[in-house]
Amino acid sequence: MKATEQLKAEHEGIKLILKVMERISNKLEMEKNFLPNDLKRIIEFMKLFVYKCHHSKEEKILFPALEKAGIKNVDGPIEIILNEHPISKLLLSNLEMSLNKFIDRESGSEELVIKEIRNFICLMNNHINKENEILFLMAKKALSNERQEELYFKLEEYEERTVDSCKIEEFHNLLNEMKGRYLNTNSREENFERK
Repeated sequence: MKATEQLKAEHEGIKLILKVMERISNKLEMEKNFLPNDLKRIIEFMKLFVYKCHHSKEEKILFPALEKAGIKNVDGPIEIILNEHPISKLLLSNLEMSLNKFIDRESGSEELVIKEIRNFICLMNNHINKENEILFLMAKKALSNERQEELYFKLEEYEERTVDSCKIEEFHNLLNEMKGRYLNTNSREENFERK
């Protein structure tokens, strides 16, 4: 398997969670209520899997390999992607703070949660699209199949060192549970299968 294929598969899981978050924001907007614990678990998923594992694999393994292969970092696509990683963390932190206000029943917190969910979804969807449709296509041209396979194994090793395998299984269960609760679909597009 190629490194970019693995990262794209992870993007599918992230996009699934973003769809769930969209349903949560719509439910909150229409009914003024939702299950706060679901959003707490999603935030934990983002912190541990997306930031600690997925983004780190990009930053420590893929991006340096792309730079070495001649893809510019400064004033290039890698710099743009790298700049969005801390912005997404900030937006997630804002969402977590607004969720805590909602749990504490602060006035106006419903609107704040909706706003923060939508800000986060917008950034993450755009971010994933840039990676999938621009950066990974550049990687396909710049890296041989053999190099992509080497990087894939490095990504796997990094994940094993960084995130407990039980946590990975927990995340798969979370994705399936949230898909069943909020999306109620079996469409292939919304399945997150690790290869």
